[in-house]
Amino acid sequence: MINIQQVSKSFDVSREESLPVLNNLSLQIKHGEYLILIGSNGSGKSTLLNLIAGTLSPDNGSVALDSQVTSDMAEYQLASLLSRVFQDPKAGTASDLTILENFRLAYLRSKPKRLHLGINPRFRQLVKTHLSELQMGLEHQLNKPVGQLSGGQRQALTISMSMINPPRYLLMDEPTAALDPETATKVLKIADHYIHKHDITTIHITHNLKEALEYGNRLILLKNGSVAKDLNNKQKSSLTLKEMLGWYHQ
Repeated sequence: MINIQQVSKSFDVSREESLPVLNNLSLQIKHGEYLILIGSNGSGKSTLLNLIAGTLSPDNGSVALDSQVTSDMAEYQLASLLSRVFQDPKAGTASDLTILENFRLAYLRSKPKRLHLGINPRFRQLVKTHLSELQMGLEHQLNKPVGQLSGGQRQALTISMSMINPPRYLLMDEPTAALDPETATKVLKIADHYIHKHDITTIHITHNLKEALEYGNRLILLKNGSVAKDLNNKQKSSLTLKEMLGWYHQ
C-alpha cells in the first residue's frame, strides 16, 4: 500500500515568497490498484509522484511504501520497490548503450551487486524472450544502440526494462505525451499488459481524458494540491468525456 498522510509541499519562488503545491493531502492506494491521476498544470500531480519516489521530501506529513516512510529509506531500497516511466522517452534509457546493456543495468536495479560475468548467453536469452512480448522486433536488435531507436520504441523499451524484475509500484508521468496517437496506444497497451500480469500498484498521470477513461480502476482529480474527485472503478466506468471536461471549468 501507498499511504500518504497529511502531506504538504511548497517551493520557494523568491526569498520572501513560497508557492504551495500540495495542501494537507491524504491518500491511500491499495495493492494492485491502477490509479489514473488527472488535473490541470500546477495541481500537484508530478510533485506527488516525486514525493512517492523519494525524489522530494514533504514539508509536513509522511509518505510510506509498505509501511516504510520514503524519507527514511535509502535510494537502493526505493529502487528495489518501484520503477518510473517519464514523459521524455530519453529519460528512462542510456542512449550510448545497447538494448542489451540497458537491460543489464535495469536487471541490477533490485539485485545485490557482485563481481561476476553480467551478460552471458542465459541473460541474452532472458532479454530476447522478454522483448518478444512487445511485438516490435527489438529482440532481434539487442546490440543496437538505444539512441538509434524511435521515441515510441524507447518508451516501450523503458516499460519493458522496468518489468525485467517486476516492481511492486510503477509510477508513470505522462508516458505518451511525446508520442503520436498510434504509438501512444501501443505503448499503453504494453504497460497495461504488464500491470495486470504482475498485479502492480500503479499511478499514471495523464492529460489525455480518453486515456483516463480507458485505463485504470480508480480515478483521482487533483485541484489546487488537494483531492477534488476520487472515483472507484464502477463510478469511473459510467463517466463521460463531457463530465470530465466540466470538472476543469468548474
